[in-house]
Amino acid sequence: MLKYIYACMSAGKTTELLKTYDQFMRKGLCPVIAKPNVDDREGKVHGWGTTASKIITRPIPAYYFQNIDEVKKLEFGVLLLDEVQFMNPNEVVKLTEFKTDVYAYGLKTDVNANLFPASAKILAIADEIREISMLCQNPDCKNKAVVHSRYIDGKIDKSGKSVVIEKGQISYKSLCFDCWKKERD
Repeated sequence: MLKYIYACMSAGKTTELLKTYDQFMRKGLCPVIAKPNVDDREGKVHGWGTTASKIITRPIPAYYFQNIDEVKKLEFGVLLLDEVQFMNPNEVVKLTEFKTDVYAYGLKTDVNANLFPASAKILAIADEIREISMLCQNPDCKNKAVVHSRYIDGKIDKSGKSVVIEKGQISYKSLCFDCWKKERD
């Protein structure tokens, strides 16, 4: 079964993944966490490394892959896949070939409010879809956040680039669509 859990930036996707990992470990179900190695915020890794979240900072083993076929060679009972938006649509289809449950966590849209290609594919084929919701991060807004903006050196980035892995003075803010539009005008 392919399950897709998505949310905006800072909503707690990785924290939720690590919580699920802990629950499966306690049941003896041998979960494995895997991440596309394009996500190098924790250092450039290929093969085994670790992952953590803003809330759960204790490092947990994670397998960083360049191609999803590498993950098929590992032994595990449940696959927890982080940052699924960095995969390509063909790799997402391959997730349906795993002989175990796959829990895929990631962003639905980029900073331009466009679906990531992998997110569009997983939305189309997942057996279950769940959103982790959060409030807009603008101080005076109580609407649900649905998209995020990227800031470079404190200024909104309107470059149109879909992905910039966090390095240096890059930050993100999750916003409702109205606040997102206002910031871009």
